[in-house]
Amino acid sequence: MSAVLFLLGSVGLAGAAVSDSVVPSMLQCPPGTVLLGTTNSIPPNPICGPAPTLTPTKTGVACPLIAMQCPDGSYVAAQGPTCAFAACPPVRIMLPTTTSCPLVIIDGVIQHSCDPLPPVTQNPPSSVSPAPKYPELRAITVNLGMGSKGNEVAILQQFLISRSGNPAAYALQAVGATGYFGALTRQALAAFQAAVKISPALGNFGSITRAYISAYY
Repeated sequence: MSAVLFLLGSVGLAGAAVSDSVVPSMLQCPPGTVLLGTTNSIPPNPICGPAPTLTPTKTGVACPLIAMQCPDGSYVAAQGPTCAFAACPPVRIMLPTTTSCPLVIIDGVIQHSCDPLPPVTQNPPSSVSPAPKYPELRAITVNLGMGSKGNEVAILQQFLISRSGNPAAYALQAVGATGYFGALTRQALAAFQAAVKISPALGNFGSITRAYISAYY
């Protein structure tokens, strides 16, 4: 009986030795695949999968072609030399604001996304009065009417011609500034007085017309 048990024990030890020498060869995967795990069967069978594709880095380290999605929806890849994922871009969150320049949150810090626009300012009215457009006409201090002659009449005629916009002014323009206050000059002056609401518009260059010229010209 002891001899039989010894024989069986020897066979068991031999079987265990054979089994230990066989299992490693059974867990080998075909070329191009890697061992992912084993089954629970006896003997265990290998679970193989495709080997990850490696990409060489500048430092000579090959990293797997895998990517990570960032909070903004973009993706970053693994980089050498440690094959760690690259940093995600900063997260920008727009905030409502009453200014012309919106606020954003960049990596948890509230910042202006642009410089605020300068406030709109209106230039204060100038205290300096503009230069008169017709200083020679404003310098006339005498009344002019039918039959008047001289340089003052010629200055008035030049003014009426420059303000031409009615048939009487066009008729005066046809003869030019003669320096004589005649019917054409009177008609052109009366048309000007009526256009600017000088009353009565009689065609005489008196104090009322001179005051209007001094105020607006």
